[in-house]
Parts: sequence; C-alpha cells; structure tokens
Amino acid sequence: MDTLLPNTDTLNQTTFTPDASNATSLTVTAGSRFQIGDQVRPDASSEIMLVTGVAGNVLTVVRGYGGTTRVALTNGRRLFILGNAALEGADAVNARFTNRVRKANYTQIFAATV
Repeated sequence: MDTLLPNTDTLNQTTFTPDASNATSLTVTAGSRFQIGDQVRPDASSEIMLVTGVAGNVLTVVRGYGGTTRVALTNGRRLFILGNAALEGADAVNARFTNRVRKANYTQIFAATV
C-alpha cells in the first residue's frame, strides 16, 4: 500500500524570538518533512510562511508571505505544508517518497448466460 508524504508537522518551541508573531526561526518536530520553497500555514489561521532554510529541525521562514497577516505562534501548533514554490532556474529537488508495501488481492469473475 502506498502512503502519501506527511503534509503536517508541529512546532516544538516554547520561546520565540523576538516574539511569537515575528519569529523567523522555528523549531519543528520533523524537519525532514520540509524543504526550501515550501509554503506552510499555521493551523486555524490565514498566515502563509515561506520556508527559506532547513537545518535539522529548525526552519527559517518569511512571515506574512504574500501579504498575509502574521499570527502569534505557540508550542505544539500544527503547521500544514501547502506546497512547494519552485524557483525559476533552480535545480530539480531530490525525490521524496514513502516505501511501498506489496499487498495481495484475489478476485473471481462470475458469468451467467440468460
């Protein structure tokens, strides 16, 4: 069975610098889910952030991307990965995938003539 790549993660940060509405360095639980160019949205908000750097579990982001209104972030708040903004002329990114698992299925076709 194939599974989709995870499209959410949670903030794992109790202190935000300079404050929770303006922090541009965010610590998440699973940094490997993110890549440069990802657009992310904090749960229950309309703010969009652009990921400009990934170092382990620390993301560097542009807050209020596209003119959206910044919101105060809190520890444990979920981030949704909306998609990746490919940069013009950039090299192709490394493939990301999940491991496949072979499943079996049995079928039988019945036919009756009337």
